[in-house]
Order: sequence, then C-alpha cells, then structure tokens
Amino acid sequence: MQIAYIPSLLRQRAIYDLPRGPARFEAYLASMTNEKRDGLDWPFAPLNPMGKEHVPAHYAALLAFHAETIAQQTIAELQAELPPLDCSMRVTLVVVDDALGGWTQHNFTDWAYRFSPILNVKSNWLPVYSWTSVAPTPELVRQALRAAIYRASYRLVHGEAQTLAAMLRQEGAVTRFAGQALLSYSEAELAAMGERITEYLDSREQPTQFAAFYGDEIAREVGYPRLGLPAYAGLVVATKATVVDPISLLTA
Repeated sequence: MQIAYIPSLLRQRAIYDLPRGPARFEAYLASMTNEKRDGLDWPFAPLNPMGKEHVPAHYAALLAFHAETIAQQTIAELQAELPPLDCSMRVTLVVVDDALGGWTQHNFTDWAYRFSPILNVKSNWLPVYSWTSVAPTPELVRQALRAAIYRASYRLVHGEAQTLAAMLRQEGAVTRFAGQALLSYSEAELAAMGERITEYLDSREQPTQFAAFYGDEIAREVGYPRLGLPAYAGLVVATKATVVDPISLLTA
C-alpha cells in the first residue's frame, strides 16, 4: 500500500484572503478544478467558501503547530504498521466548516464520511477532515489521520457496510485503532445500551442506523426517530466490543 501526504493547507487558506462574495467563490472553484474546469484535481468540495473569520483562524492554528509535518510523520508510521494492501492513497487535510455558518450539518457530513466511499477510486484522494467546531491539536490530527486511513483500508478488505452490525464493527475497529476519545458510561449503562442496540443490528434503514449510532438527541435534531439511546451509544458500544487487534481485521 502506497500512502502519500500532499500538502494543501496553504492552497485552501488562500481562498479566504478574498472578501466573501463571488470572487471568493470563484477562487474556491479554481482551487480544486483542473485546467479545463471539467473535473476535480483536489478534494476541496467540503470547504465552506463563504466561511467567516473562524475558518482562516482554524487554518492558522493548524499551520502554527505544523499539522502537515505531523501528518507526514503519522503516515510514515502507518506505512510500517499496516499490512500490505493493493491500493494507493493521496492524503490531505481538509478543513470542514461545521460552526457558525450553517454550511455543513456536522452529523450528516460525519455519517457520509464514515460510511460513503470517501476514497476516490479515480484520483485516489483521501481527504482527512479537520472540523472548525473543534480546536485543532497535534493529537487530534494524528487521530484523524489514523482513523481515515484505517477506515479506507478496512473498507478495501470488507467492502461497504450495509447493516448496522457491519457499520458498528467497522467504526469500533476504526475508533480503537485511532485511539479516539469516547464518552464515558458505567458498565450497567453499557450493558443496557448493548441490549437495546441488538434489536436493530440487522437494520438497513438509515434513520434507524443513524439513531442507534448517534443516540436520541442527535437523531431528534435531524428528524429521525428516537430509540431510547444516549449520545453516541452505538459507537461507544462497538468500540468497547472490539477486543481483537484492529490490524488483524485487515488480513481477513
């Protein structure tokens, strides 16, 4: 497996040197399209070209701690850690604005990022999201890189998850491998959540899958039915249930 980090933060950041308006939107389009303007050379579609001052501030924070150097170091570590797979990836950090602008609904975007084919088979781009709603840190960059690259590798081996059970297996392994933080629940709460989620493991319906994964409050915000589950119940239960080495799941 060949993984290369392609720096792009300065290219993205330059969009916000222009005032909000048509000129900035045109710069946004030009930043990612090819010379003929009939295809994408860069995976910048998730950017918010009309982002307010918090967006360039997010780039400034990433650049201040040399996030792209950290990304390159993380990828070098992953190259040695992951088993060989027949694929190549071009990885780059992309800032996604889910704060103050209404451009991006965080959970729908997060859902699509986790479960839709993000690795473009034609260009091999794998964007790694940095959310403006969360102050960036070196550790969060490392975790985001590890999660995205492991997830893409897992999907190459196991294919696209269709049922809630398959989705939870995937994301439990991703979260365990990346070392991402989870909400804390008692053993009794975990047992009750797990028992409740078991009722829906065969579901192929997105509203049910979404509610089981994110919990009632987030489901209610987007108009999906509630299932009697707390925040991120499915993800927490799935991660706790991942007892095997996640790397072993890439050789199945």
